[in-house]
Amino acid sequence: MFYFKDAGIPPSKMDGKQLEKVQAFKKKIADEYGGLYFQFETTDEFQTKARIHLSKVVQDWLEANTGAIESKTVLKTDEPETGEYNPLANLTALDDLEADEGVIDLVDHGIEALYEVVQIVNRMGEATADLGENFTRRNKEAEASNKKTDRKAAKRFVNNVTNDIEVFVKRMSVEIPEFYKQNAIFVEPFSKVALIAEKDFDEDADDIETVLKNMQTYRTTVDNTSNNLVAFRQKIFNLPRMTTTFNQARRRAVAIMDDLVEQLRIASSQAGDIENLLERLLKLSNDAQ
Repeated sequence: MFYFKDAGIPPSKMDGKQLEKVQAFKKKIADEYGGLYFQFETTDEFQTKARIHLSKVVQDWLEANTGAIESKTVLKTDEPETGEYNPLANLTALDDLEADEGVIDLVDHGIEALYEVVQIVNRMGEATADLGENFTRRNKEAEASNKKTDRKAAKRFVNNVTNDIEVFVKRMSVEIPEFYKQNAIFVEPFSKVALIAEKDFDEDADDIETVLKNMQTYRTTVDNTSNNLVAFRQKIFNLPRMTTTFNQARRRAVAIMDDLVEQLRIASSQAGDIENLLERLLKLSNDAQ
């Protein structure tokens, strides 16, 4: 499996010949070697994809080599080279290991974090809706005062709109970093589930299906939020240039919307990878019944 970083590159820095070589290499991987390749933009996205994809390779290998592994597995009974002999060496060694979280614990942690992420997405949606409602209200105010338009009224209108935009930017400046943080916490437990050998997996199919439906609902919410945000971002971008402070606020709003759309795109991609993992585990659970 190959992974290609697909982060944005300014057109002025792109090398057409190098890009052609990369595309040709991708085609060669698929056509000549029958291999797979995937694209990612951030380290977190790569980590999620790599963990889930590699877990499948490891699990397939374990299934094909179970007999050979068991035949070579022996208990270690040698005494330590130094220090006093410990008749409870195996038990003592367990105390030095990290906590061995089970699938149930990992899934529960993931669901708890998912709840926090959904709350953040909802708050960001509310902030966007509030800005839209304020725009509608300001436009009505402007239309009502058209008959008595004067310079002071026009400036007051622009200042009010500028303030609305800055409030939106401040709210998003708080929510986006928190969304990034909580989404990483939410993804990590499911990535660890991917590393658990399928033969050790013992989870009820109904529970997996419930988690899968929650994941699908979450991804749909993220995608809908992203699509609505892209449309609203264009409206902000198309606003006419007015005062200096307004123009600056407009640029800041467009920039922070671009940041959010990128985070939502990554979150949707990660959720899709987790859905694939859950669908695989659901099939495994159904086959075992």
